[in-house]
Amino acid sequence: KVVYPGVIGLYREMDLGINGPEKMPSNTGNLVFLSARPHLYKDISEKHNFAKFKKLREREGVDGRGGLHTTPSLLAGDITSGREFMMTNDFEPLARKKFDNFKKYVSIYPEFKHVFICDNGQGDVRAGELVHDSFPNHLDGLFVHVVQDMRKTYGFDAERWRKKGLTAKTCFFTSYPDAALFAATRTPPLIRMSGLFRVCQDAIIDFDIITKSQKWSSSSQKRDRMSDLNQSLWRCNQTLNKHGEPTVPLIESSRQWEDGEKVRTLYGIGTIRGFDPVFDLYDVELDWSPLDLQ
Repeated sequence: KVVYPGVIGLYREMDLGINGPEKMPSNTGNLVFLSARPHLYKDISEKHNFAKFKKLREREGVDGRGGLHTTPSLLAGDITSGREFMMTNDFEPLARKKFDNFKKYVSIYPEFKHVFICDNGQGDVRAGELVHDSFPNHLDGLFVHVVQDMRKTYGFDAERWRKKGLTAKTCFFTSYPDAALFAATRTPPLIRMSGLFRVCQDAIIDFDIITKSQKWSSSSQKRDRMSDLNQSLWRCNQTLNKHGEPTVPLIESSRQWEDGEKVRTLYGIGTIRGFDPVFDLYDVELDWSPLDLQ
């Protein structure tokens, strides 16, 4: 498993907000994980999660950043909701349990507002809706990482969400810099423009870590993810430039063929004349002589 490029940076900047220092004080934060994993004998499940948190805090990054800025709190699930999901494939019990945990958390910290970051894979989107329904003034934003077809998202109904005002505070995204862009440009903003820049920087470093560790399942997966991330970074750069902030370079592909090399294409033999590392495209001069003479 790998860390999505930019996710840790987004957690940090959301926690940092738009007031106060530009950097988080050491090990200080208000990050909480809602887990579907149940509490088991002698905290077995919790120990597994906190071992992951420790590893994430030790990650390398840029300008002293990289790992989780704090050790998160963890609100565990229960065996009942997990069993119902396993037996019936129903996400509602998982969503309800996460909402119940949030409800208890809000009762302890009623003065706080919250940002809910999740994906659309299981019951999290439904849990976010339940939070909005019961605590609309406590939910500042709902950020949903789209990891599967939106039509498969449990609990999502665009018209119902629009009527209850949830659409306006929700960001559906495929790349974390896009989530940071939404957070920085909404009214009122949730992060600073400098924070958007830092998330973009972190996303590039995170992508490079995945590449160096050779954890892409295929070259096509790497190419698709790079294209998606570069498009996101380009959109962020447009906004950063507009606000007088520095921009980030786009991720470049490694070159496979050099100028002058012969390559076989669908249209015959060609010669490499140039390469665009951002779009991963080659300029090829084709030999238009008959194929049997090439």
